[in-house]
Amino acid sequence: MSKYITYVDLNDIEKLEIYQAKGAYTAAQLRTRLGCDYIINGGLYTMSTMKPNCKLKVNGTVVVSDNYNYYGPSWNNPPTDLAHRLLPPDLASIAYDNAIACFAMKNNGVKSDMVVNGADANTAIGYSTSRTAMGLKDGKLALYIGSDSMKPSALYNYLNGQGWSDILMLDGGGSTQGYLGAGKQVTSSRKVHNYICVYLKKSNSGSTGGSSSGSSSTGSTDFTKPNPYTKPTRAIQYGMTGNDVKWVQYQLNVHEVACDVDGSFGPAMLAAVKEFQKSHGLAVDGSAGPDTRTCLAKSHPDECIGEYTLANNPYKAPTRAIQYGMTGDDVRWAQYQLCAAGYIVAIDGSFGPDMLSHVKEFQADHNLAVDGSCGPATQTELKKF
Repeated sequence: MSKYITYVDLNDIEKLEIYQAKGAYTAAQLRTRLGCDYIINGGLYTMSTMKPNCKLKVNGTVVVSDNYNYYGPSWNNPPTDLAHRLLPPDLASIAYDNAIACFAMKNNGVKSDMVVNGADANTAIGYSTSRTAMGLKDGKLALYIGSDSMKPSALYNYLNGQGWSDILMLDGGGSTQGYLGAGKQVTSSRKVHNYICVYLKKSNSGSTGGSSSGSSSTGSTDFTKPNPYTKPTRAIQYGMTGNDVKWVQYQLNVHEVACDVDGSFGPAMLAAVKEFQKSHGLAVDGSAGPDTRTCLAKSHPDECIGEYTLANNPYKAPTRAIQYGMTGDDVRWAQYQLCAAGYIVAIDGSFGPDMLSHVKEFQADHNLAVDGSCGPATQTELKKF
């Protein structure tokens, strides 16, 4: 589990773009396609229609408007004028080409009424799940992605504690994905409606500040080159050493999970392997066995996720309601189908807190009763993927 933050001086940004992918790309695919320096998923949308739900203005065109006033970031490019402002019903009337609304938690240093009034009680967004956010800190653009499950209040408390003056909570759960620098990535197979893309000025090689959790330095190695180490023929486990351990370490960096390539499987590598497994729907055991090595051998961070289909599901379909605390192959079936639907969860046969949050998110997104139990109605919906 991890939380990543990057801060970028507004004067270092060439363009801050809202890219409407409309379900065509994941963040990893889009970053490769566009060449942006940083990317995170954007606002809420309806999965069945791929239509955004919140106020949205892109390059001067109003995409979504409504009859209400909401706070949210607005800007022109280059975005030296980026700020949280009140977004009126008529977005065409504002002097900014770009604007996005979602769940404004803090505006110009003041906690929003929505947080004060208890966002956690909102059944549509109040459950614990992975989160994405953008905002401002000390006049810099602030970006956050995290695989840690958090309720809205916990996200607010965390980012407020980091000193953010403005906080916009974006879409979360299976939509949470992005890249905020080497070793600071959350992947998902879900292809969402819009993304926030940051392009730095050519003279700048990276962010002017930032922080991450669970990451180690990888030096100046160019991980776009072929892996020079021996591919393992054994399961690579904690405590092992050798060139085949270096192969795994190198491939983790190819997939933008930072890990020192020193040939020694220690605590930092264990955390990196588990992070990779978690983000790719693998059993999170910390061992680089056959499934993990097959996924690592892919040349692109996105190629080893999103291949799940009902026809390929190797596990037996449930004949019971799958509930919190259960174990077994029918739990694995449900976990596999969640991955097929874009809700990446470890396929380990154990119904724990992470699976619970993903089941609830799936239910909320598909207009099902949000009870966290994978009963007949939820199983029927999962079979569509």
